[in-house]
Amino acid sequence: MKKTCVLFFLVFVYFSSVAHSSSYLAMGLDSYARSDWKGAIVHLQNAINNAKSEEEIETSLYYLIMSLASSGNYKNAVNSANIFLSRYPVAKKTPDIVYQRARLYCLLSLYEKSLKEFHYFVQKYPTHRSIPAAYYWIGENLYLSGKLKEGRDVFSRVLLNYPTSPKAELAKQRISLIDQVANQRELLA
Repeated sequence: MKKTCVLFFLVFVYFSSVAHSSSYLAMGLDSYARSDWKGAIVHLQNAINNAKSEEEIETSLYYLIMSLASSGNYKNAVNSANIFLSRYPVAKKTPDIVYQRARLYCLLSLYEKSLKEFHYFVQKYPTHRSIPAAYYWIGENLYLSGKLKEGRDVFSRVLLNYPTSPKAELAKQRISLIDQVANQRELLA
């Protein structure tokens, strides 16, 4: 009888802890879906700390990175992306994290680092769905670092090669701004 009670208790504790760790992930994903970044970050960190499987850690870490980025916590998002990429170099979500890390570098004004990462991304994952956006961000890095002509060339490439991309309209706006600056410089000269 004692053995049965102890066995039942251990099984109960095990399944309770598994359900508990999974509930952190579920709560984190729910918060993420509602754009509650603060809640998502807390729940996803708890999910990682209490995970019972590598798959749960990978999923939690991916959404933690996305939540940190969405909340504007770019440095911690980059740190978490570095952890993800060192831990899961060939995972299904690895290309997405490489793309996000490159974007985060740009948002942190680390333009050279961002350019290098985006060039790596487009070479390593040439058929990825984020390729048009990656080229847009290459142009954005060049634009923000004052390399207007090179940025304009890349934005033109986005318009030419990916005219239906959501980034095409933004590229067109950047080209317009670059052309205005060029016109102002011409008038001043």
